[in-house]
Amino acid sequence: MSITPDTVMKIAGIAKIGITSGEAEQFAQEMRTVAAFADRLASLDAVPTQPDNGPAAIAAPPAGGLREDVREVSPPRDALLRNAPERDESSFLVPKVMEQ
Repeated sequence: MSITPDTVMKIAGIAKIGITSGEAEQFAQEMRTVAAFADRLASLDAVPTQPDNGPAAIAAPPAGGLREDVREVSPPRDALLRNAPERDESSFLVPKVMEQ
């Protein structure tokens, strides 16, 4: 698939983002670069790697070992909410960050 400025303008329209024709050309070039890199990655032979390779597989356990899970009693709700800047009867109130 060829990524053209028209393709970028269609995507921007779907996303409801206003862009200029110059920005569309720039984004099209950047997207072609990303797609070319993805094609290079797809051509790599990744068969020998094991699915469990990664940071968790090679990380050393903590020096003292892992602690046992212990069930503990939680502090009372009133004590947890006491210093909240805004709250209702049972919850922290936070500002809305996304509008729909």
